[in-house]
Amino acid sequence: MPRTTECSPGSGCGRCTARSAAGASVVPFQIPAAPADLTGRECETANLVARLSGQPASGTTTVVSGQPGIGKTALALHVAHAVRGAFPGGVLYADLRASSGKPARPTDVLASFLRAFGVPTRALPSGLDDRAALLRSMSVEHRALMVLDDARDCAQISTLLPGPGSGTALVTSRSRLHELSGAAHVEPGALTAEASARLIGAIAGRARAAAEPRPLAEVVRACEGLPLALRIAGTRLAARPSRSVRWLADRLTAEPEALLDELSVGQLDVRAGLTEACRRLTPEQGRAFHILAADSTDGGGVSVPEAARLLGLPPRDAERLLEQLVDRYLLACGRSGYEFRPLTRTHGRYSPCHSGLAAYVARK
Repeated sequence: MPRTTECSPGSGCGRCTARSAAGASVVPFQIPAAPADLTGRECETANLVARLSGQPASGTTTVVSGQPGIGKTALALHVAHAVRGAFPGGVLYADLRASSGKPARPTDVLASFLRAFGVPTRALPSGLDDRAALLRSMSVEHRALMVLDDARDCAQISTLLPGPGSGTALVTSRSRLHELSGAAHVEPGALTAEASARLIGAIAGRARAAAEPRPLAEVVRACEGLPLALRIAGTRLAARPSRSVRWLADRLTAEPEALLDELSVGQLDVRAGLTEACRRLTPEQGRAFHILAADSTDGGGVSVPEAARLLGLPPRDAERLLEQLVDRYLLACGRSGYEFRPLTRTHGRYSPCHSGLAAYVARK
């Protein structure tokens, strides 16, 4: 008969700690409240709820990715609340802070998750790999959902993701994270004009918005279906009940270079997200982004030969840079080549990241 080896008390053995925490029946629920006025995401919500709540015990990883301000976190929180009943082991949440410029350290996130499962701080392993292994061991005892919000890249989350048979993860990121093996990918698009108008009305007042359909349509077009921009527009109107929708429409359409100044209120700021996205570019990528934005025309695409000419590069190298900007949601793939979203182009044209590019853009 095989001999059984018991661990000594206080040894910090992962199996013992996992059994102790599981016996404590700790069921964490860490996610923040979801926005009450989520609008225009019915299809994405239904698909994500069906996918997450219908997962077998083996679990899965789902990545919600997109440009800054597209509403990734709002959608993820809304879905996490909707499926919480399918995860008796609870819901873990971590803000990975990629967009802050100071990403969270995986070892700290692991410690937070382990404590949420009942592991005392004194029993936490000191190393990253040991913490990750202990979390995987504990996750086998739970059917939990892990929400990893604002992930920088695969390297940041690789040790956080549950292993086979040990849980389900919902990740949001401004990068596509296609390197994640076996992950499903969801990319929310811009809201329709109808959904955009509904969101502004939900914030500023439906009757007020409906009373000025033409100015409202101009505000919607200026915001490009970007939920963050629409939320800012609605908030500005709500904060000025005596002002008309026409007042805001005129401010948003008066001067292209001032548009991003207008799309800011309190901590909500369209430019901030775009600025952080540009900070994460390499110097070569940043140069390409700003030069192409400065030379592109409204509504026009950017072809590979044109990009090669403007950047002074062989076509293959120019195309490589264009693809990298697509992966970072600073360009979109269009039918006739590559396209700038108007707000992104405005940022690239009027907010260059360094003085050399500023001089180049000024000449244009």
